[in-house]
Amino acid sequence: MTMDASQLTVAAIGRQPRSAADAGVEIRLSRPGDREAVLRFIEEMGFNARDAATWDGLKMSAMTAWRGSRLVGAIPLEPRWWQVRSGCVVPSVHQTTVGVLPEFQGRGIGSLMQDAIYAHEPALASIATVFREDETSPAYRWYRRNGFASAMRISAWLLETPSTPEPDDPVQFFDPDDPGVDWTGIDELWQTACSDWYGGFVCRRQRSLKNWLSVHPYRNRYSFKLLLMHDAGTLVTYAVLGIGQLHSKTTRVEIMEHAARDGEPFRVDQLCRATIAFAQQHGYRPVRWAMTADDPKAEIARRNGFTRNWRFDLLWRPLPSCEVTLPDAVERQRLWRYHSLDYT
Repeated sequence: MTMDASQLTVAAIGRQPRSAADAGVEIRLSRPGDREAVLRFIEEMGFNARDAATWDGLKMSAMTAWRGSRLVGAIPLEPRWWQVRSGCVVPSVHQTTVGVLPEFQGRGIGSLMQDAIYAHEPALASIATVFREDETSPAYRWYRRNGFASAMRISAWLLETPSTPEPDDPVQFFDPDDPGVDWTGIDELWQTACSDWYGGFVCRRQRSLKNWLSVHPYRNRYSFKLLLMHDAGTLVTYAVLGIGQLHSKTTRVEIMEHAARDGEPFRVDQLCRATIAFAQQHGYRPVRWAMTADDPKAEIARRNGFTRNWRFDLLWRPLPSCEVTLPDAVERQRLWRYHSLDYT
């Protein structure tokens, strides 16, 4: 696939669903001049806020519902190149939330916006995705009613009280804006350790880690740290750590992404132990590490004192333009890997 990620945009909506028109509500794709209204709407509805830098940097848009000049509903959309298996990357749109003003709820406006995405699918997109917790919740059930199915189950592992482990090989910690960060080495390690083998995440050939962190929606809610470990001058392990209190009463450390050369388990164990030592040194707790339910790294987490805490799902809905055979449940369970940088 040779198309640049910047070409993944959302097609204009022409025809209106009849029931929306009858209710005096216009369903349409957002226009450039709608950005501030959509961002303000997301914040006022109490969802995870986005800002202009993220919106523009990720080339986001939204399916919107308008009553005259008043924005009454929105589904923010982020274009992504989604790696479904090694050598197979499909264009997708990721939904961050569905919002409808309280006085307009119960009229089917959310479903109408969802149907508009499906009926007039984003240009070139093959699937729509969203992350949701608690399959018994109204939000989860709403997505199921609107054609989404569970594609990946993620488990969050927690270490509540980090303690200092035995010292391992020396590691280095960097802020993302530190000029000493070896971004080229990080990208190369990612490609050989993850991208060339697995699926279930945003393709880094289209979105480098450096660029992703610079516009990440949580960059103002987390303090990112890069953990790097070298052996004889060669980068063998790295991790992105997120430090903050997002959905937490304490300042925690989250292993948001990592890669180890050749996938060696002892390297992943070193990374885990270095993170625990870092958390203990600075008084951060707990340490959180999210991964797919069947990821073999779960055993490494368990050996280091982590316990499974809660879970959430990636839901997907193939769009009419999907021309590839998507992995079945068995293949996804065997090969898909999760990185919480994608949880937005």
